Amino acid sequence: MKSSERLHYRPVMPGDEEVLQGIFGDPEVMRFSLSGAKSPGEIRQYIKETWVRHPAGTGQWLMILRDSGLVAGVCGFFSFEHRGNRELEISYRLKPHFWGQGLATEAALALVEHAESRLPCRRLYGVVDPDNGASAGVLRKAGLLPEGDLEYHGRRLHVYGMTLRRGPGIPDEELIHEGPMTGREVRMMILGLLSPGPEETVLDVGAGSGAVGLELAPFVRRVYAVEKDSARLETIRRNRLRRGTENLTVLSGSAPGILETLPEIPDHIFIGGSSRDLTGLLDWVDRVQTESGSPLSLLFHFVTPEHLGEIRSQAARRGYPEPEVLMVNLARGIPGREGGTRFHPDTPQFLVLIRER
Repeated sequence: MKSSERLHYRPVMPGDEEVLQGIFGDPEVMRFSLSGAKSPGEIRQYIKETWVRHPAGTGQWLMILRDSGLVAGVCGFFSFEHRGNRELEISYRLKPHFWGQGLATEAALALVEHAESRLPCRRLYGVVDPDNGASAGVLRKAGLLPEGDLEYHGRRLHVYGMTLRRGPGIPDEELIHEGPMTGREVRMMILGLLSPGPEETVLDVGAGSGAVGLELAPFVRRVYAVEKDSARLETIRRNRLRRGTENLTVLSGSAPGILETLPEIPDHIFIGGSSRDLTGLLDWVDRVQTESGSPLSLLFHFVTPEHLGEIRSQAARRGYPEPEVLMVNLARGIPGREGGTRFHPDTPQFLVLIRER
């Protein structure tokens, strides 16, 4: 399983008995477990059972802090019976010293990402005791939602579940945001228009919630998300942690000044909203293209049509190729009378692509 922001994951294996005793043998850690604290013999059996599942990618991993090497807990998958089928459940247990630091959420997100990228299952579940509000909160943050209850060994447990994604298109409800956010449908258009390669980089100027950068990140080597608002910067970081996205770098500042600090020249630049200094931004683009000989593509996204004239004027003056201009009109279906459907229109949006020159 891939490392996350603060954690490295190492498969549980024979020889881990002592470290696991400090987790599974702790009554406080195992307070909500159906079986309670484990004995040394039960831990040996647990290691044996999980070790044979690792080749299939459904075992258990030690959660190791990347900065100190300390073992914070253990996480992984268990199989359980649900509605007549064998399903996968995510699990996580931390030593009390590491509670309240967001590590369980980070591990849960890593498990979801692992399941989406490596496992053949269509759905993923979490099962929690009704009194374990902290664990329920972790599942919600990882994208699992309540789906009812089940009876297990005479106890009623809450079931959370999610359908795994197999391609692009992060559901909007899985992203934290306050105020407007570029929706999933438009993000798919942005991905298609830029068509970035796996070794390319993208600069996201005016990143907002980070939605566009997070959508692009799985398809590129690195995304640089530039945002000047402190609250939005925190939202980007929270979304990055929530998605387990390691190749998105958050930069505090505004263009064009912050661009001088970039560690590399991007292959694509996405500009969300209106740029207060479009001339300065394009002056920087012209200079780095001249100095490096590396062509860049530019994609602008905005909702105010007045910006279109300024962009086209600047492009013509600088000898850019004729921009590709799209106006996006989306309408969302909502229930109407007598079982019919009404459509509620979104605000028109504009995408302007200036390809490499």
